Amino acid sequence: MSLEQYMARRRWWEILMITGFVVVMFLTSVGVVLVDRERIGLGSGLTVPVILEGTSHVAILLVFPLLLWFDHHFTLGGERWLRNLFAHALFSVAFSVAHVALMYWMRVALYRAVLADTYHWDDWLGEFA
Repeated sequence: MSLEQYMARRRWWEILMITGFVVVMFLTSVGVVLVDRERIGLGSGLTVPVILEGTSHVAILLVFPLLLWFDHHFTLGGERWLRNLFAHALFSVAFSVAHVALMYWMRVALYRAVLADTYHWDDWLGEFA
């Protein structure tokens, strides 16, 4: 593939690479959770680990376009690098809040729909933080 061919379909290649990376992260995370659950004797059922890890990774995919938009407008470089560095620090908090909130509410919905159970944090503020 030439550079011209890549640039003509750049957006699609980027989407494919990001999605592929998140899928690999998801599969790896589920594998680690299954090994840990087996080690401590919680069994090896797939449903709960897939829900827990899947919601996190889907939330990342949903928030990722916002990350790209932000980075385009606040690039770390040039004459405003210090201001943009501060903006990145603040945005990392906003990104984290959006990721955790999306993840939590997807888990609530999936636990209800798939497991006929409730998902909740006993110490919501502590868990969220």
